[in-house]
Amino acid sequence: MNKISHLFIGVILLLSFSSEIFGVNVFLNQKKEPKIFLSEPVKIETTQTETTTPQKKEEIIIKEPQKSETITPKEEVKFEEKKIEPIVKIEDKSNIEVEVLEAAKKQKETIDTLKKEKNEIIPDKPLHIDEKQTKKNLKSETIALVFASNTIGKYSIEATNVALTHLINSNQKFQLDVFDIEIETKQNITTILDSLREKEIKKVILLLTSNSMWALNSYPEISKFDIYLPLVNIANVTNPKSNYIFGGMDYKKQFQFFVSKASSNIVEIYDESGISKSLHEELVALNIPNLKSVQLVGKNPNYNPLFSRANKIKNSTVILNTSIVKSAIVLALLRGNSVVPKEVFATQLNYSSLIFNLTQWEDRDNLFVANSIELLPRDLEELLSFFGDDILFNWVNYSTILGLEYFMTNNKKLFKNIEIKGNQVNYPVKLFGFEGTKFVETK
Repeated sequence: MNKISHLFIGVILLLSFSSEIFGVNVFLNQKKEPKIFLSEPVKIETTQTETTTPQKKEEIIIKEPQKSETITPKEEVKFEEKKIEPIVKIEDKSNIEVEVLEAAKKQKETIDTLKKEKNEIIPDKPLHIDEKQTKKNLKSETIALVFASNTIGKYSIEATNVALTHLINSNQKFQLDVFDIEIETKQNITTILDSLREKEIKKVILLLTSNSMWALNSYPEISKFDIYLPLVNIANVTNPKSNYIFGGMDYKKQFQFFVSKASSNIVEIYDESGISKSLHEELVALNIPNLKSVQLVGKNPNYNPLFSRANKIKNSTVILNTSIVKSAIVLALLRGNSVVPKEVFATQLNYSSLIFNLTQWEDRDNLFVANSIELLPRDLEELLSFFGDDILFNWVNYSTILGLEYFMTNNKKLFKNIEIKGNQVNYPVKLFGFEGTKFVETK
């Protein structure tokens, strides 16, 4: 291996030690400087008569409590409710009942004016405002977003940002209540569901991993909710409940697509991370003939197994079940040691613009990456981009928006080109190669 390859691999290794980069891995416990500050639940509502025009993007500063402020803990709630301050400040319209009464008053004044102008007798119809029904309607228009920040790290903040942006852009009468239970435990999940029951909130987006499904299913009143799970695929759940909609990425479908395109025997490369092991198990479950697997062991893995298996990797079809950083290292090592596969396939984990920074063009020559993220309406994509939210490559953000759209429209046909079938978002699979510094779809 020449000096240039040694230098390039060294740079990648340095990046892997110092960065948070790991594709979109919901198993990581990562933190990121948030754009918003958490303390109490927020209620965000939009109306059809008003729209919010994005202003110049400002950096939001995390404010520390002043000495004069007194923070009183809520003893009756065991999880911490945190305020999500939206990236776009909109006028508070939480008191919809007052607006309804004001509208009714204006309607009465209009009728009186018509009577005088036309000198006609218009029969008065008593205007009846059912306060109980009004409150019930308001509750039905509230959507809860629940996440455990210590489990999914920075993705909880990013998903909240895109949900708020989409809610504002949709111009519909919905409000979003955001809750952070911090850690995925049965007690925390039970507590938050009890709280939502008290608030009469039925529509819930739960950013929980598949590890917590047993706790969710054990809740006695779980059938009272409509639940969307952005991180869980229905294939990974035993006896899924009819009131669950699953938005997790379909990696099994991506693997099946790879197998159909493979031109030689398949060699899988994976490591000891949670997501990598999970993908390895899904691939093995397909019972692919002559499948060979190479595992990279250790937190800072030893890549020697690549060379001991070099004869099997040469002229084979390689499937990378590794993070984007480790995938870049593997590609550089294979090329530097003249171990050239016929083709290399990578899952959604590696569909990221970072791949252009971490690899040389020679490494991408026979690399193909699966992607199941469809295009969203252009105005929504532009607005999200304006606020710096990643929707083109971050499938957690993408899945969260699909769940919000489903609850707002009560329609299983989302954005005209995405469907929910059998309680699971039906993700298509497209294969992308590379042309310079951009992805190009292959047929």
